[in-house]
Amino acid sequence: MEMFSDANKIIELVNHYKNNPAPTEKLTGSNGILGNGWEDFFWDFIDMVDYKSDNSYVRVGKIIGRLIDFGIFDKSVVRKLEAATNYKRKFLWNAYEEKKEELNLPNVLSADSWSDASADVVSRGKDFYNQVLDNPKIISDMLKDYDYWESFLYSFNDFI
Repeated sequence: MEMFSDANKIIELVNHYKNNPAPTEKLTGSNGILGNGWEDFFWDFIDMVDYKSDNSYVRVGKIIGRLIDFGIFDKSVVRKLEAATNYKRKFLWNAYEEKKEELNLPNVLSADSWSDASADVVSRGKDFYNQVLDNPKIISDMLKDYDYWESFLYSFNDFI
């Protein structure tokens, strides 16, 4: 049954992105916002792949692979999605560092934990990401409570 669910999701994504293709402009980022149409496309992709439904970067990687196989995405789009994820993670870091003293937040002890937790924040979608940007204590608590999964970023590994 899972195979049919995955196939239906891929068909849904293929149909969706045929009608809503990736922007062709260069990916840019400033103040946490991706430019040239990428902001909406990025968050739409995050919502559509629904990583948080099972925290499976393998499943998301397979979806990306099928979108490439069907000619919906090429590898440059995947590289831009991965870069966009990293832009978002960078802005999370900046927000954390900026508010660390004000909120009495601890130093981040592990770059690997930060990488996983910040990617997990992005994978939860735009609303959650913006909540964490406004209140970095959320990601501090996630790190303390191990409330994150390793690692959404692996979804892109076969294509970058």
